[in-house]
Amino acid sequence: MEKTISLFYNSSLKINRAFFAAAILTLFLPLFSCNSEDGVNKILCANAQSPVFISYKVISGKQVDFNFSIPVSIMDIKLEPETAIKNWQNGDTISLVFEDDHSAGEQITVDMLVQDADGNTLNLLLPFRTRNDRIPRMVINEIRTESGSSGSNKKGEFVEIKTINAGNLGAVRLFISRAGIDQPVYEFPPVEAAANEYIILHVRTYNEDAAVDELGGPESFAATKTTANASASARDLWTHVNSEVLRATDAVYLLNQDDEVIDAVMFYKTPEEWAKNKVLTQTAEMLAKQSAWLGKNGELIKTPSENDAAANVKPTATRTLCRDETVKDSNTANDWYLTDTSNATPGAPNSEKRLPGV
Repeated sequence: MEKTISLFYNSSLKINRAFFAAAILTLFLPLFSCNSEDGVNKILCANAQSPVFISYKVISGKQVDFNFSIPVSIMDIKLEPETAIKNWQNGDTISLVFEDDHSAGEQITVDMLVQDADGNTLNLLLPFRTRNDRIPRMVINEIRTESGSSGSNKKGEFVEIKTINAGNLGAVRLFISRAGIDQPVYEFPPVEAAANEYIILHVRTYNEDAAVDELGGPESFAATKTTANASASARDLWTHVNSEVLRATDAVYLLNQDDEVIDAVMFYKTPEEWAKNKVLTQTAEMLAKQSAWLGKNGELIKTPSENDAAANVKPTATRTLCRDETVKDSNTANDWYLTDTSNATPGAPNSEKRLPGV
């Protein structure tokens, strides 16, 4: 009986002591700041902050910076494809310097193991594109927002781009607002493009297309054999996605690696469709901030509305939205018109035949 009472008493005492210790810790823990350097605090806060990857920035053809929440050191690193590293700098920003220049927007995947001062580790596996300082001037030139037909004559949505001068397309990103403004629909590979080249980005890819990304010179332009969508005289690139990505009321824009707008177009089918898609207002504000889309009279306005967008009121698979190639690009709706029926011209100069009454 005494042993039983004694055991019960000791057990209760342990619980009370544990409770008392927890209470004391709860009362006094707020007094310790995780910014303090004292030994007790280092013990209490050792695991309070583990490293977190925040972002990366391509500084030049030879340098890429990786930003972390706290200072870290590289424990191991591999690059794919294999790329010689000259040196790196540890810290909350790890600056990675390549042995050779990589200035064409080529894709490299980094596999990096980092560790903070407390021994916490983080494994970063990230694809990124190197700096491209030779992006050509280019404009969005023609857009098909409607799919159509069937069988071997299926017509998919596309965005046609025209280069003004020669350059490299690597790392240029194409966004479609209603498909999402956080991730591009397409990121261009490092392709050398000539001046006045027509590039068709097929944002819908059918199985029947037998799609081939034409990444070489003009000799590669006939690589895709389909007749309904590809052009034998222009560069065909494909998202390889078979779903609706582009709508009749939408916005399309190109960004460089510094998130600067290269070119943009906003268009609408109905005011109601514009009003219910708030992402279009967000896009309009971003484009206006960079003077990449203006009011119809060429004025800078904070938030362009559907009244400032190009009219895409009667689109079909053969009736596309076209930029007037005979005038200087003004970043306004005045540059755009709907072609007349059966006058879509993917990969070729835009038809001057306009849909009457629009």
